[in-house]
Amino acid sequence: QVRSIIAYNTDSQVMPTVRSNGVLIAEVAPQGGRVPGTSSVVELDGWNWEDSAYKMDIGIHLNWPRLLAPWWEKDKDKFKKAYQKKYTELEANFAEAKAYTSNTNTKEKNLKLEATRGLFDKSQKLFIHANYVKEIIEAINFAKKMEIDMVLVGGTDAWMVTDLLKENNIPVIINRTHDLPSRSDEDIDLAFKLPYLLEQAGILYCITVGNGWDGFWDQRNLAFHAGTAAAYGLTAEQALATITMNPAKILGIDQSVGTLEKGKDATLIISKGDVLDMRSSIIEQAFIRGKQIDLNNKQVDLYKKFMGKYDLEMR
Repeated sequence: QVRSIIAYNTDSQVMPTVRSNGVLIAEVAPQGGRVPGTSSVVELDGWNWEDSAYKMDIGIHLNWPRLLAPWWEKDKDKFKKAYQKKYTELEANFAEAKAYTSNTNTKEKNLKLEATRGLFDKSQKLFIHANYVKEIIEAINFAKKMEIDMVLVGGTDAWMVTDLLKENNIPVIINRTHDLPSRSDEDIDLAFKLPYLLEQAGILYCITVGNGWDGFWDQRNLAFHAGTAAAYGLTAEQALATITMNPAKILGIDQSVGTLEKGKDATLIISKGDVLDMRSSIIEQAFIRGKQIDLNNKQVDLYKKFMGKYDLEMR
């Protein structure tokens, strides 16, 4: 099989192991805080970040404040008031940014507000991280009010609001398929079926593997998460699109990568077996813009070292 795989998030410390399993392009996203910053798309090969940069500053990330009180929270009213305060502050900050960027006669630059200009001139998207249905609805209404193009990240409950997502043309980045349901009364395989539910609803979506410290090292298993979706409703081609064509569309790089077409970058992998099947997938070669890259990594070296050790002992 020949394709290129695009990951939503990854980390330079584990890049060789991620790359060796077919992930060649990633969106590197900031973590922590309410508005952690901007993200860029990079190729997982290069002498420095300038070489690796594929598309810079494609969007700003917003971690939506939690609306659903955790089970250990006893004072629900206090939690609700705290949420309302966070929402009011968020709304005021974005309203200020919108007013600032719409004023063409600004004499002094406000660097913090300048950073949001791309959201309002539509050159950037707002990646809103939210999982629960009420939070997703609030986030969508917020983006509509601010007239911002939004991408939903996480979207555990996205299957509940597919009409709203489709109506507002909002793509979804699913955190993972190898996961448990968030509620005790939900189907045990709900996370496995979520890609199929979004596919049936006509939503543009892709699959990633967690966020931050719980997922950056696991991006090498991205293809196998897509493979699980193929076992729960998607066709093999649809599942493959969740880690190739679809993320390219969401990240705005589908004119050059994501599919094998004349005129696009020769960024692709060659697999000995089914790239979606952990039992048979063996990535033999990988190319970024036509350049063959090294698939070796520390874990492969250790494997060869200790396999050789026991071969000698057997002799």
